[in-house]
Amino acid sequence: MSYPNPDEVTSFQKLVEGVLSDTLAQHYPEYKAHYDRFRKHVGLQCAYCKSAARTMYMGEVKRKGDDFLSRLRSGDWSGY
Repeated sequence: MSYPNPDEVTSFQKLVEGVLSDTLAQHYPEYKAHYDRFRKHVGLQCAYCKSAARTMYMGEVKRKGDDFLSRLRSGDWSGY
């Protein structure tokens, strides 16, 4: 299993707030809601936001495996 480094978490946070927002809210509603709330009040560097993003990242690795990781590298989220 691929554990994200801090730079990957920061990059993934852009996806949490963008193209993957609805998908992550569907699969991880509590983490996504808490992420959004703390992000709004504290900011992108919030430790709780980073932890929630890391948890959602790991959940997607477990749920989608290589498909998720290859899309993460390529940036192609069409049909995800």
